[in-house]
Amino acid sequence: MEFEDKIDIKKIFLKYIPWWYIFLISIALAVGAAYVFNTLSEPVYSAKTTLLIREDGMASPLIPNLGGGIGRERWHNEIAILTSHTLMDKALQYMKADVSYYEIERILGLPRSREIYMDAPFRVKWDNNQTQSFEKRFRITILSKSSCTLEEINGTKGSGDNQLVQFGDHLEGQGHSFSLELAVPFDKEQHADKVYEFVVHNPHDLARRYLRNINVEPMGREYSVLEISFKATNRRRAVDLVANLTDMYIQQHLADKNHMAQNTINFVDDQLTEVSENLRDTELNLQQFRQRHQIMEVGPVATRLSQELSQLDQQKNIEQLKRQYYDLLMEYVHDDRDFAEVFGPSTLGIDDPLLNSVLMDLNNLHNERARMLLSTTSSTPSVQAIDQNIRHSKANLKENLESMKAANDIILNDLNQRINRIEQTINQLPQTERELINIQRMFNLSEATYNFLQEKRAEAGIGLASMIPDHKIIDPAHPDGTVAPRKSLNYTLAFGIGMIIPFIFIGMHGVFYTRIIDMEEVSRIVDYPVVGLIPHYPRIKNLEDPGIILFDETRSPIIESFRSMRSNLMILAPKTKSKLIVVTSTREKEGKSFTALNLAGSFDLLNRKTIFIEADMRKPSALFNGDISNNKGLSGYLAGKLNTEDIISQIGKNENLHFISSGKIPHNASELLESEAMDRLLERLQEFEYIIIDTPPVGLVSDAKFLLTKADIVLYVLRHGYSQHSDLDFLRKLIKSANLQKVALVINNIKSKSSRKGYGYGYGYGYGLGYGIGYGEDKKLPKKKHVNTKL
Repeated sequence: MEFEDKIDIKKIFLKYIPWWYIFLISIALAVGAAYVFNTLSEPVYSAKTTLLIREDGMASPLIPNLGGGIGRERWHNEIAILTSHTLMDKALQYMKADVSYYEIERILGLPRSREIYMDAPFRVKWDNNQTQSFEKRFRITILSKSSCTLEEINGTKGSGDNQLVQFGDHLEGQGHSFSLELAVPFDKEQHADKVYEFVVHNPHDLARRYLRNINVEPMGREYSVLEISFKATNRRRAVDLVANLTDMYIQQHLADKNHMAQNTINFVDDQLTEVSENLRDTELNLQQFRQRHQIMEVGPVATRLSQELSQLDQQKNIEQLKRQYYDLLMEYVHDDRDFAEVFGPSTLGIDDPLLNSVLMDLNNLHNERARMLLSTTSSTPSVQAIDQNIRHSKANLKENLESMKAANDIILNDLNQRINRIEQTINQLPQTERELINIQRMFNLSEATYNFLQEKRAEAGIGLASMIPDHKIIDPAHPDGTVAPRKSLNYTLAFGIGMIIPFIFIGMHGVFYTRIIDMEEVSRIVDYPVVGLIPHYPRIKNLEDPGIILFDETRSPIIESFRSMRSNLMILAPKTKSKLIVVTSTREKEGKSFTALNLAGSFDLLNRKTIFIEADMRKPSALFNGDISNNKGLSGYLAGKLNTEDIISQIGKNENLHFISSGKIPHNASELLESEAMDRLLERLQEFEYIIIDTPPVGLVSDAKFLLTKADIVLYVLRHGYSQHSDLDFLRKLIKSANLQKVALVINNIKSKSSRKGYGYGYGYGYGLGYGIGYGEDKKLPKKKHVNTKL
């Protein structure tokens, strides 16, 4: 199957090429707007750094997982910390970013503020103890090393209150309290009369605004590397923010690790204090007992039992330390305390993955809740969701602790049973040995516990002293180019928009413009030939009263258009002896009378005997002055008052061109045209080769319908840029209802530029649209003698 409808590139090109100036203007305006935008827009810069996140943490070699406290967070949790309000607030405080500084410069004659960050020659020190109205913009002009002018800016205009102030003076006003100080030595050439602006920001809202422009994302799924980028209107500020944020993040993480290690040391110290006292007491008792009883050692059996008992006591003591840790965690659960203070269970040799996981989740949730409470309240849904997760994690922790305490109880019961059996054996020994074993037992227990705790404290101390951050900066903070305005992209978009807007405008114009401007439209709606394309004739001022122009013009496109129309009509009805051509239109001012009269003149140029009948009796045109009187015309003949010889007149000395005027305006024009008298008149005019009748517009009155059925050719006139698309629908219905056989179309008054829209080929063979480039230039047509005609 072949597709008959193809895209005609040439047709589309010809449709839009007449509007080239619209495209040129649109592109120029769009590109110009892009240039102004690129020039006036304050540049936006980007800075970035890359950060290595070790998922497993860097545990201390002496105390497993001590560095991570409750376990190492996964890297996607670190993104939440890096974008937290708390961390950003710390970075901004270190940068002293609560005041923004701008320099006012003029570009293209328009003022533009450019952020200068720390390069401002002055500093603002605002009083944070006083209530401030933040986000106010102030403008200062430096006059000298000691003074400047200060003005509050409302929107884009000044308040008009321009006051002279001294550097170092405390300035108080409505909603502000600050002082101005020079930050660099005054340079008259560089600073004098320069205009600057500054804004004091609300510290509570500043972090939130900065977080909108920061982006933290992993470099890839297979990497544990985060890329941190930030956009700002000052390159140095962007770099400083990224650098300070990552520094604060690493320092905070290191501080958390140190805090946990210190908590471990504090816990061990508390235990050591108690165990040290017991060790001193038991050591003193052991010494005194041996002195009293003059005994230094016991027998082999007692020694073996004493060693076994010491080992069991040591195991029991470690289990009791674990139990204390479980009870401590249970207190945190019941008291709803922050789990950030809890040290890792691995410190006491508790290697339970589930416990580590639950404690890590609780620590993260408490940190997230604390971060969110800096910018919101506990009643917000997001905080309440975290509270719900905390309650769920605490329930899991409580359940896990209960299970671990139950297991701890079993171990303690077993140890107690074993200790009881050994104690029963020891009770069978002599009293002196029993007492010595008991004292020795207490001493050994205290000594073992003390050594165990000393070992853990030493490990914690070494871990604290050797603590290093888990994370590492791979690429230090550095500029990453300008992100806005993207000049090349803006120019490209502007050019594209400049091209698209005219396409849309012209396309919408074609959709909503209801007048006929393209011959393709005519051919698409009605399937009848267009036999004539008449160009615009600038000398015609009134289409209702045009006169004959063919005798005045010898070298003009309009003559060629009527010649072409004449030839097409002769081909359309070649065998008819006397051709009856009825000319009509839909409405007034479409040029049917002008077309009919000059068509008659074109046949006269061929010496064909032609008569023109003005049948528009309702509104006749005063086509001629002088020799022809409109009193003797068609209406008088059809009313039976005049003979044929009375109404036919010769136009000047043109022997082959005759004329019948409309006559006096009758009251029954339609009936007269449909009468037998009209049939007799047409029968008597058979001596003429061409009978051309100008009828009333068929879209207004029905007078012409009878004559249309009599015609050999119906010539329907449309006026370019005036006739409506609905006229073609009317014509199609008229042809169907009247059963017209031969219908031809004429498009009148085509402007020269419109010939490129589909009209030029109708008569464009052999000559151009410009006057003086005539077909057959080497021959001059003889100018006919005729009566005075109207132009």
